Amino acid sequence: VAWGDCYHEDRGDGVLILVPPEVPKGPLVAAFPRELAALLVAHNQACGPQAQIRLRVAMHAGEVLEDEHGVMGACLNLAFRLLDADVVRSELSSSAGVLVLIASEWLFDEVIRHDPGNRPEIYRRVRVAVKKTRTHAWMCLPDVASTSCASQNYSSQESEVSTSAPQQLPAAVPDFVGREDELDVLTRLLEKYEEEDAAVMIAAITGTAGVGKTALAVQWAHQVRDHFPQGVLYINLRGHDPDPPVPHEQALDRMLRALGVPAEKIPSGTEAKTDMYRSRLDGQRVLVVLDNAADVDQVRPLLPGSPGCAAVVTCRNRLSGLSVRDGAHSLGLRRLPEADAIALLRLIIGSAQVDGKPAVAAALARRCAYLPLALRIAAERTATHPYSTLSDIADELTGEQNPLDALHTDDEYTAMRSVFSWSYQALPAEVARVFRLLALHPGPDLSLNATAALVDVRPIQARRWLDVLISRNLLEETALNRFRLHDLLRCYAGECATNEETGDQRIAAERRVLNWYLRLATDAKEILFPDHAGVANKVTGPPILTTVSQAQHWCETERLNLVAAVHYAKKTGHHDVSWRLANSLAAFFYLRKYWADLKATLRVGLSSARQLGDPVGEAWMLCGLGLASQDHHFAAAIGHYQRALPIFRAMSERSGEGRALAGLGHANRGL
Repeated sequence: VAWGDCYHEDRGDGVLILVPPEVPKGPLVAAFPRELAALLVAHNQACGPQAQIRLRVAMHAGEVLEDEHGVMGACLNLAFRLLDADVVRSELSSSAGVLVLIASEWLFDEVIRHDPGNRPEIYRRVRVAVKKTRTHAWMCLPDVASTSCASQNYSSQESEVSTSAPQQLPAAVPDFVGREDELDVLTRLLEKYEEEDAAVMIAAITGTAGVGKTALAVQWAHQVRDHFPQGVLYINLRGHDPDPPVPHEQALDRMLRALGVPAEKIPSGTEAKTDMYRSRLDGQRVLVVLDNAADVDQVRPLLPGSPGCAAVVTCRNRLSGLSVRDGAHSLGLRRLPEADAIALLRLIIGSAQVDGKPAVAAALARRCAYLPLALRIAAERTATHPYSTLSDIADELTGEQNPLDALHTDDEYTAMRSVFSWSYQALPAEVARVFRLLALHPGPDLSLNATAALVDVRPIQARRWLDVLISRNLLEETALNRFRLHDLLRCYAGECATNEETGDQRIAAERRVLNWYLRLATDAKEILFPDHAGVANKVTGPPILTTVSQAQHWCETERLNLVAAVHYAKKTGHHDVSWRLANSLAAFFYLRKYWADLKATLRVGLSSARQLGDPVGEAWMLCGLGLASQDHHFAAAIGHYQRALPIFRAMSERSGEGRALAGLGHANRGL
């Protein structure tokens, strides 16, 4: 290498070298430190103490510009800042060596670390803060790096350091689909922290069981591992696992060993181990992946403390304390969009089956609650069973049987029932009871007040317990004070209710929430149709709904739940609630022209009234069906009224008799 091809400047106790783009940098950097160190050592051995030379050298690469004042340019300016850094002077004065070399981060990343001949293992990452320059660089002591005291001078620590960077990441999940937005968020966050160089990047990926938190963290870590030349640490903390969570000290032991600390050098006690762990990571660029954490307390001692490092935590809990106290960026992972869920099925099963039956594939994805783990189990069953088709698996999941049975595997780490159980078993007793009782709610979502009625507590207490379920990602809040369990969690909660609540306890909870719906539906009917005579429902206490707007809003918001409640009351044997609730809803459904809901609930109510042997209830349901049939089905309406009329007369129900006669008049006029 022709040294004359590089720009260099002698500053007495320091030399600045700038390598132009056209000069081969690899051979230059490999040869230079050894040759110069050898020359200095030979000179110092030949001369007396007064003529000893100890030298600082800074190396960077780039163009050298000139103007009327001489050489200039950003590259040259950075090289000067590296040479003037306090850490360089301190390293040289405290070492036994005669030469300290500092290379810019670009030169290390692009040249030094890619070639073993450049001995990247003897460099360590340091921070440089000179004037307005804030950056990182890589420093080494070439003449002492291979001696027995090299590690002490190089790392300023007692223990011996392994020269190999840990690469502990598990393999990325095959057939990874989607999550482009989440991957982009994590990458942009890393770039922001690298640019600012002022704090450790901490990202917390949270979400419900089976949603793909680990897969996302590992996928991203593989994508950005080149940003962390000192390695990647990974540990499964077993926060939600068949085995007990990993204690702090055990986790720190494993991390320190991975960083090259001999077992006999590892101190005892969490605090001492944390101090050594963070000291080892100081000035390094290491990614730490803390997978499957139980809570904030398990995570906090394992977080790096120095800029340049990053930590990614996955947990089923929200880890709010990590965001508030430690500045973590929280990334809540939702279930896959339908298109990505079907794309995952396509990758595992094959395009022929999935694209050949798109409606079946969509139904299968929906029944798997769009959870990647459930989708993989279902898809693998189809792909590995030669006589099973997509339709077969879909039928198993959409039929009468519990879908958790169809999503069972021989591996307790992946079977959906087992995966859910680890979250459930970690709940406080009173919160676990709320979770399992939620399965007894009839509709697709529920309000705070409905939950309070179901659990038989005040709304303020119910909200506290629901917040715990939300923080554990066992419940979704879909709007203010409205909540939902996805289908698979609902099935699991139902199993827990069956196994842990007595029959009387389940019946009492069902009755409470059904009576709550009946009470408010009665309020709504009396507000919307105050002069509309009909059967009186026995309710206690003052009305909850008091205005027309309240009544309309409540009925509209709860419409799907109210329809489901009529069906559920019949299914669970609460037949009196079934027909009375259908009767109370008839006015609202007629007013808003929800004909399908009106007819469906009245038919169910009629069946319940007949099973009870309640002639009054039967007659009112027939009368309601007559009203519902006046949407141009007048002959059917006449038939319903004619069947209701003699029942009302036999029971001396004068208001009902009048309603039936009026209905007959309207229906006959419509013919």
